[in-house]
Amino acid sequence: MAIAAPVAGALGAELRDIDLRSNDAEVYEELRASINTYQVVFIRQACLDEAEHLQLARRLGTPSVFPLARLRGETEPGFQVINDGPDSPPETDYWHTDVTWTAEPPKYALLAALVVPERGGDTLWASMTAAFDALSPAMQDLLRWQPGDLAIWDERSTNHRSAGDHFPQHRSIRRIEVDGDRPFYRPQSSPWPSPSPLP
Repeated sequence: MAIAAPVAGALGAELRDIDLRSNDAEVYEELRASINTYQVVFIRQACLDEAEHLQLARRLGTPSVFPLARLRGETEPGFQVINDGPDSPPETDYWHTDVTWTAEPPKYALLAALVVPERGGDTLWASMTAAFDALSPAMQDLLRWQPGDLAIWDERSTNHRSAGDHFPQHRSIRRIEVDGDRPFYRPQSSPWPSPSPLP
């Protein structure tokens, strides 16, 4: 049984004593429960290869085919590998959720640290749930990556930001998402006016 050690007040826990290569369905039910409770979980030294990373995504649901890859005819899920370095500055140094522009955005994302800089290059998460409940600025939580680390988060209830403070040092991370379902949206309750119809 995994031990969850919370890392901050609003969200996040480090999971210890969890075997991500197990064939025991209970392990993945426990993992899902931890993600749902803490919104983002960290597993130190998971050191998953690509096949194990993909298998873990399958154990959590249906791995996503990235929408732009689908437009190019891809039918199988694949990884997006993000490489920052002297010739490729970070492109995600702002708050965002992944692939929310689709009708059915991902449920979870699994991000594995491959190469980490000596300083900086951290990923921060903020709980949209806590921000809404508290009606105060978003709580930010910081993970200091180590090679082999893995983070899994609930795309439906968190924002994250990949800090660009390590540039021009090299950083490489690998991500895959798990298919989600259509989020609930009630336009009549939106605080913003509806857009005017086009002429």
